[in-house]
Amino acid sequence: MGYRQFAAETARSLRVTGWVRNLPTGEVEAEADGDEATLKLFEARLQQGPQLARVDRLAVQDMPATETAQTGFEIRR
Repeated sequence: MGYRQFAAETARSLRVTGWVRNLPTGEVEAEADGDEATLKLFEARLQQGPQLARVDRLAVQDMPATETAQTGFEIRR
């Protein structure tokens, strides 16, 4: 399982909404919305990653809520 798929499945299991995508640099970017405790758990699972992944660094940035409510969690291209 790839990292984006892992992130999406983890988010869906935690009922986190948002998205994940690859960047041209090879990094993965995600935006997630949920309550603070659930987002901390999501963050911890992303730091670990799927079984065959190597996660070197996880940068987290708090962002203001957007006006458009997201439903679900998607993998963007």
